[in-house]
Amino acid sequence: MLDSGANYSDKDYSENGAIISDSPARVFSADAVIKVAPFTEKESEFLKGNQVILSYLNVLKLSEETLGKLIRKKVTAIAFEKIQDTNGEFPVVESMSEIAGITSLLIASEYLSNMHGGKGSCLAELRGSLLQKL
Repeated sequence: MLDSGANYSDKDYSENGAIISDSPARVFSADAVIKVAPFTEKESEFLKGNQVILSYLNVLKLSEETLGKLIRKKVTAIAFEKIQDTNGEFPVVESMSEIAGITSLLIASEYLSNMHGGKGSCLAELRGSLLQKL
């Protein structure tokens, strides 16, 4: 099966050492789990314990139940949003913000195209007309 987002097939991954699985329980039972979004309560149930996880944890918004499960399972959690370099910068947050900013322009351009019922304008034209109004 081809992953349309990554343009790699399951075979490409498995030939390079990956184990392909449709089972969340198997995926989340790995010794190390890397996940972009914070863990949900359901996903935290699948963790076997004594694992390392790297994820956006957003601890202040993580539910008490989910945080409790991570603690009880003695998970070593590394929160992407808390990784700080020697200059006091947050490189993961900065990278994700940059990607989101660029992506927002691409998505806006797509919606403005006449293929999606938009005005068929490009962002530069709209910017120019907005500046003229100021």
